[in-house]
Amino acid sequence: MIQEKTQKADVLLSQKKYKEASKLLKEILLDDPNDAVILSKLMECYLQLDRYHEALQIINSAIALEPEWDYLFYYRARVYIQLDEYQKAEEDLNLAISMDPEDADYYATLAAIKLDLKDYKTTLELANKSLSFDPTNTLGLNMRSSSLNKLKNKKEALESFEVALKENPNNCFTHHSLGWVLLENGDYKKALYHFKETLRIDPTYDTAKTGMMEVLKAKYLFYRLFLKYSFWMNNIQNNKQWYFIVGFFFVFKLVSILIAGPFIFTLGILIFSAWIIDPISNLLIRFNSLGKLLLSDEDIKITNFVGASLILFVTGITTYLITFNSNFIPLFVVGITFILPINAIYKKTKIPHLFKITALTIGILGVISCVIPLVNGKINNDFFAVYILTIILFQWTHNYAIIEE
Repeated sequence: MIQEKTQKADVLLSQKKYKEASKLLKEILLDDPNDAVILSKLMECYLQLDRYHEALQIINSAIALEPEWDYLFYYRARVYIQLDEYQKAEEDLNLAISMDPEDADYYATLAAIKLDLKDYKTTLELANKSLSFDPTNTLGLNMRSSSLNKLKNKKEALESFEVALKENPNNCFTHHSLGWVLLENGDYKKALYHFKETLRIDPTYDTAKTGMMEVLKAKYLFYRLFLKYSFWMNNIQNNKQWYFIVGFFFVFKLVSILIAGPFIFTLGILIFSAWIIDPISNLLIRFNSLGKLLLSDEDIKITNFVGASLILFVTGITTYLITFNSNFIPLFVVGITFILPINAIYKKTKIPHLFKITALTIGILGVISCVIPLVNGKINNDFFAVYILTIILFQWTHNYAIIEE
């Protein structure tokens, strides 16, 4: 009976029916709660169902039963990766490697961590080590290709992806990784093809949908420039990104002293445009038949708010240009700047609904800032000053969250 349930659970796992498999595995554990193999399979179910803390509890139980099984530490490392606890994941992988120094998966997974940490040379070394034990290891091939691309060896990177696809032409992870590499290198047509292949194989692969959206938005020249900038910043290690941002601020201040205002104004507009271009691009691709399908419900809600904010901006600036009445300045300033908090309202943070509450607070300040000048004819109200300060503080906080992510 137990053997039949185990076989059925294995079939369900192979079919990616993790909920059904987990029910069977829990039934088996009722008869034998100390079966480390069954516990590891249940952990896999929880991992795939995004129930990471439960997966961690299960794999800890398995390790307590069989501490000499190296692959259990490898499994736990995979859970730690999902929990963003990279140091613990590295420790477990190094332990697994010390117990079995010829397992390709251990090196490939460690390479994936190093890629996330932007240590591209180490990623390549570990990927090559993985492939020395298993030349067909899919993760190893992907890590090798991705690190070569980051190390500016585009030709060899693409050749490595070709090898990976030859070994496993229906591997969605390889198509997905190649799509992002091609997108980074400006080959949008091929990138779109590989994102489509990813979704053909696995329709739930959300980051492939994100890639397709980036391809669609890249048809706009300014967004293409923004995309190149984003990839360039993304390739810089997190601490160095902050050096760049702080350094840029001081250069900006120096230039503002030495050079005339119009140049500084233009530069400021370009920087601000880089912050709002993504939500505005999402609004534009709502009118594209494919783009409309790719936008999530949250994206659509955001574009509704962005559209309303742009209407406020256009109304304010048009009225100001016609009347030259400075009381309309807060109207278009709030209209364009409020896009910043709008774009972050669904961003997940450790504090629940943080950006929703922040956006609501800023929105109230913005409404009051617009109403006061129209009622009493005074543009220099304290609410408008507080609104501007709040927007600046918000954007610095948001930039920090993006860099950490």
